[in-house]
Amino acid sequence: MLFRSETSDDGKKLSICVEGKFDFKQRNEFIQLFDDHAEALSTVHLDLSKVSYIDSAACGSLIVLHKKASDSDVEFEPIVINSKVKDVFEILKLPLLFEFTLSDD
Repeated sequence: MLFRSETSDDGKKLSICVEGKFDFKQRNEFIQLFDDHAEALSTVHLDLSKVSYIDSAACGSLIVLHKKASDSDVEFEPIVINSKVKDVFEILKLPLLFEFTLSDD
């Protein structure tokens, strides 16, 4: 499991790329990426296109992140996902909360 994050030059956009297995073990580290930059942010971009596995706890951390962003008036860009993640999102009804775009697997 690997998180790569970067902020824009002005510090207002946080981009997080998740690769590999995204599960319960990484949820706190994932949320901390947002918390470390929250005060200056206006936009969050998530790329889950390289996730090979995602569990319900990781999906829960996405919901927590979305709530924190909403509470801080931070915009969530559409999440980039692959077909594996899309299947899980649809089972959990996450398209009701998140906009997403499908990557080319």
